[in-house]
Amino acid sequence: MNSKSEISPQNTGSIGWPTTQELQTRLTDKIHWAMRNEKFVIIPSPTSSGKSWNAATTSWKEVPAAGGQPVIHFHGTKSARKEAVTQSDTTGVRASELLGRNEACDTCAGKHDNIIQTPTGEPPSEWFLEQVNNRGNTLSNAHSYLEEYNGGELPCCPCPSVTQWEGVPYDDNGKPSSDVVHATDNFAYVPSLIHNVNVFWDERPDFKRTIGERKNDDMTRSRFQDIIVAWLKEIEAPVSTWEEFVMVATHGDSDGLCNALVDPPQPDVEWYIEGKDAHTLAPALTEAAYDALTSQPDRNGRRTGSATSDTTRFDASNRDDPRYSRTRITLIIDDDNHPTVYWNVPEMGNARSIICLDAWPSIHEWKQNVGNNLEVEEIVTDEEFVNWRLFERGLEVIQIGDAARPAATQFAVENYTDKIRQEICIESLRRKYGEKFQSAIFPKALEDQMKELLPDDFITITRGQEKSNNSFSDESIGLVTNCLDPGDGYVLDLLAARGLDAEPEVFECVNCDDIDGYDQECPICEGKPNRKPGRGFIGPDSNEAEKILRGIRDYGTAQAVGRWARKEGSPRALVFVRTSTIPDKLVDLSIESAWKFSEKQKAIVDYLRDNPAVSTREIANKTGVGRETVRENLIRLIRYGVAKRDTDPHNQSQYLYLLIEDISEDGVLNLSSG
Repeated sequence: MNSKSEISPQNTGSIGWPTTQELQTRLTDKIHWAMRNEKFVIIPSPTSSGKSWNAATTSWKEVPAAGGQPVIHFHGTKSARKEAVTQSDTTGVRASELLGRNEACDTCAGKHDNIIQTPTGEPPSEWFLEQVNNRGNTLSNAHSYLEEYNGGELPCCPCPSVTQWEGVPYDDNGKPSSDVVHATDNFAYVPSLIHNVNVFWDERPDFKRTIGERKNDDMTRSRFQDIIVAWLKEIEAPVSTWEEFVMVATHGDSDGLCNALVDPPQPDVEWYIEGKDAHTLAPALTEAAYDALTSQPDRNGRRTGSATSDTTRFDASNRDDPRYSRTRITLIIDDDNHPTVYWNVPEMGNARSIICLDAWPSIHEWKQNVGNNLEVEEIVTDEEFVNWRLFERGLEVIQIGDAARPAATQFAVENYTDKIRQEICIESLRRKYGEKFQSAIFPKALEDQMKELLPDDFITITRGQEKSNNSFSDESIGLVTNCLDPGDGYVLDLLAARGLDAEPEVFECVNCDDIDGYDQECPICEGKPNRKPGRGFIGPDSNEAEKILRGIRDYGTAQAVGRWARKEGSPRALVFVRTSTIPDKLVDLSIESAWKFSEKQKAIVDYLRDNPAVSTREIANKTGVGRETVRENLIRLIRYGVAKRDTDPHNQSQYLYLLIEDISEDGVLNLSSG
């Protein structure tokens, strides 16, 4: 059934759009429908429609749609989890809260670093960090190991990290022990929180891990290679170095290697804790790397490998379901045989229902991080959304200019941003709206620049921190400036993972005539012709590639805009967006980019400041600027609403011009219709 057909007309208010209460009712109805029918769905649910509230404040044990099974509510951050727990408590809903390791375990938090011994001599807090973050071991396995190493008990025992699981998610009678269990996303790796339960994702989880040499990568290439080599040695494979592994997989007789990987000997759990360079994903990552290296590259030179990991987890399990403790690995290797990224996604196919809630869902990201079988279920049409946003929620959006203005990195800030135009924009808004304008969102790389331009009393959020952020609930005028751009590599990795066929659009190289692609030996482009502006893609799945890009750029901007007029009782808000990367249905008006004065234009404006009520002739004579140029710029100032002209009382055939607004030294933003 087409999901849009389920948006019932009778639920639309007589005013022509749903009220916020009606929108919340639609969301509730859709959630109950999905849960009752055991569906796996993504529900695009606008900000203020009650996404978090709905899951956190329903007495699910009393709702037949839940099928008598637990409801698990996953959150992207600890603060979001805590807020949801507060909502549950406030409304009388019985909730369980699962704490992270440093919250629950004093030993992990470093409170016993001086009295506990570890096999490596490290403080126990650092030892746990290595075991869980760098080796992939579960906290329960690492905790049990360290207990045994220290004579069977640690100072934190009985440890809350263990005891918090008593009666979660089932009581002694096999019934749900609470209405809802709140946990952060990483708890999705715990099989008992997925098996036959109803799952809510409050925002899209991210189970991707980047591999490379950049500062923010999750794993270095050398660490990845060491993990593979450690496993090859442990299972006594016919190769024992990364270079041999790549060569045999890509060129050699790999039957022996393949057989070794398909049915390897199973080491004891202690190997994953004690073994040099060991990692719990070593078997699956090695299998996925072999799968990628032996596959055909896509048009971008990327090869994709997949595998499943079922490293034993020591909790109560349903062994009759092979998916119970499984995770799914997808690995991407580039044309230089370098691994670039892998996804380690908890197996959620054995959940009873999955309900994904997101104001601006990036569909390919959701499916890659949760599951391919997610279906989109709408609760509002585009027209209803626009009218609801404007007239019910009270959020108006004005786009400034038509440029993307990426500023995700320091390089982009230094080379692609115009600080003067940014300053003109901020000063123009401040002059028009005064202290009502004191809130802004921008990429973190712009932070130093914006600190110089914004007054000290400004409230700011950097991109990436906007989800579920209520800091601007009481603000009426705001600015979202510049965008995050993931770069082509991000898009190409996800295209490869999704099995999609597209490539970046580039200028044709005048020297390349290789019909199968760009000539790697070409002395002009060296196989890498220049990228066309606009970040377009070509190929059968070019539209899907653009969706992936929009999922980061446009939807990220939309999330930022949604921080204003967010809560019931918030004032109406007017948000200016200084980037073109924004969904069309979120823009009410587009205005020109800030007018940055040239030297001649600055001379005209400076003279006008010092000499009100002057003619074009006088300005031209005093500044040396051509009279026609003076006239054209004066008319533009009038159009911007910062100047006017009157008839000269002494010469009825002549006009006199004067500024009527205080404007920036370097330019002006056209706010005449804002």
